[in-house]
Amino acid sequence: MYEENYRDNLQNFIAENNFSQPRMETKTNSNKPIKLYIDYISQPARAVLALCKFNNIPHEVVEVRVFRNQQKTSSYAQINPLQKIPALDEEGFTLSESHAMMRYLCNSRNVAPNWYPQNDVKQRARIDVYLDWHHLNTRRCTWFIVATRFPDAPYIKEQNMTAEGEKKHVMQTLKKIEDIFLQDKKFLCGEEMSIADLSACCEIIQLHMVKFDFSPYPKITKWLERCFESQIMKDVHSFLFSVLTKMQDSKL
Repeated sequence: MYEENYRDNLQNFIAENNFSQPRMETKTNSNKPIKLYIDYISQPARAVLALCKFNNIPHEVVEVRVFRNQQKTSSYAQINPLQKIPALDEEGFTLSESHAMMRYLCNSRNVAPNWYPQNDVKQRARIDVYLDWHHLNTRRCTWFIVATRFPDAPYIKEQNMTAEGEKKHVMQTLKKIEDIFLQDKKFLCGEEMSIADLSACCEIIQLHMVKFDFSPYPKITKWLERCFESQIMKDVHSFLFSVLTKMQDSKL
C-alpha cells in the first residue's frame, strides 16, 4: 500500500509540475560542411579527415601549418584555445582533440557502425580502451621521429630524450599492439576498421620518416597493408607520401 501511494503521489507531482522526460539529442542532418582545421603532416588530423571521407561527412579543410606556428596565432586560439591541431568548427560549436572529434562525429552523424557502434556498448568500450591507451604509447612514435631527425630540438633536450630510448619505447608499443590488440584479428578491435585503427594507422605509418624497420612486426605490416587497401587512406596520406619521396630522393 505504501509503495502504491508513493507511486501515485510521485506521478501527480510530476504531472502538476510539468516535468518532461529527458530526451536524447538526435543526430544532425545538417548538410552544411564543418570546418576542419588541419595540417596534413599531423597524424591526428589525418585520422579525423579520413573518418569524414569514409562517411561522406561534408567538410571544409582549413590548413594550419604547424611548422610555421600558425596554430599559435590569436585568431586560431579563438577556434582552439589549446592551440593544437586538429580542431573543428560546426556553426560556432568548436571542438579539439582528435579522439573527441571522431567520437562526436560518430555520435552526431549517421556513420557506418563499424567506426564506433551506437548499439554495441561492449564494442565501443573496446575501441575506447585503445583510444585511451594510444596517447601515452602509440602517440610517442612522434617523439622517436623528432628525437631522430631533430635531436637538438628544445623539447627533446629539456626532456632528456634520445633516439635510442624512444626507439625502445616504440618497439615495446608495437609488440603490445600485435600481442594485445591485433592478436589474430584483421583490425585492432575486430574484423572491420574502427576509429581506433584510424588513429593508430596514421601514427604508425609516419615511422617511415625515419626508415623504421617493420620486419620484426609481421602483424603490424599486414594490418597497415589492409588499412591502405582503401583509396581514401591513400588520398589522405598523399602529402605525407610526397614528403617521404622527397626525403628519399634527397637521401635524408
